[in-house]
Amino acid sequence: LTAAVFIDAEGSQVTDFGVSLTGADIGLADIPGFAALKNVPDIRFRDLLISETEVAGTLRTSNSMFNNLRAVIFRTGNQLTLAAMREKFTLEDVIPLPGPAKAVFSRIVFDKGLLIVSEAGVQGTISSLPKAAAALLTEVYGDANRRLKLGNGFNLAIALDPSAMGKGMSQLGIGRGKFVLDGGIEGVFGGTPSFMLSVAIPPVNFPATLGFLALPQNLTTAFFIKLTAAPDASLGVSLSGDFPMKTRQGSVVFTNEIAFELDAQGGLAIELTGTSDTPWPNPMGIPGMTLNPGTSLGVKISATSEVDLTFIGKSRIGKKEIDLTGSAGILVAEGVIDKGAF
Repeated sequence: LTAAVFIDAEGSQVTDFGVSLTGADIGLADIPGFAALKNVPDIRFRDLLISETEVAGTLRTSNSMFNNLRAVIFRTGNQLTLAAMREKFTLEDVIPLPGPAKAVFSRIVFDKGLLIVSEAGVQGTISSLPKAAAALLTEVYGDANRRLKLGNGFNLAIALDPSAMGKGMSQLGIGRGKFVLDGGIEGVFGGTPSFMLSVAIPPVNFPATLGFLALPQNLTTAFFIKLTAAPDASLGVSLSGDFPMKTRQGSVVFTNEIAFELDAQGGLAIELTGTSDTPWPNPMGIPGMTLNPGTSLGVKISATSEVDLTFIGKSRIGKKEIDLTGSAGILVAEGVIDKGAF
């Protein structure tokens, strides 16, 4: 056993102090400062560092998901957070994947990822965390100034290179480089598996099949990986904002959500859902009809560029309000929404 004492200071102010124990194997419940906390997990640390606010080292536990991982447990008040580093793994190593999800996710191998279990969530910048915790999280996030918004429960943070996901991502102008996605994950220890991991990214190129949309306003863009209880497994890029949609009679502004999703072959499917902010005259070429603001619109474009549109809205004929619902295969070759085959 080798012991060493350390003191961290900024100027004349001591910011942290503790001891490192090489060759030691100590249970968390036996460490002063942690033994009195509620819900102390039954784990041990080997080759550990102990300070007032954290314990770091190699985990020893009967749980195979965490055993022998580099990890840190730090506290905020009376609440604990465990962050453990996992290397060379797939999502299937972390969470049971249903059949459709395996086709999408099983081929993606992550170099590094963080399994984070927190009693109260993790907020603020990485640099504001205790020293060992900040160092471990920076290995994945890459930026100590990254702001975290992790909820209580089980979270996952992974670094992903979208350019390795197939030709679909290159159509959006996403070059090489890693995005770090994080978020909550359910079903790790039983129940229905689900997760939503995402990260904000710069704007992407619009495919030619969306030529009927003018430049958006108030745009936010994110890269995402998700699995819902349906189950619905997908990964890709989501956009939200105000999009003017070009028609023969001008443009109609919709507040939209657009998802560019990769299929199992790496092709790019597009799904748009939105609600109109302005009237829509002569919808789909129907003369004398104007759909009121609030019309719901759905557009689906497959990887083979087949386009389907649905809309649900209200209009008026004289003093009478009517509901109007339609669906069509649409023609976008001229860069406008036009009627196709109803």
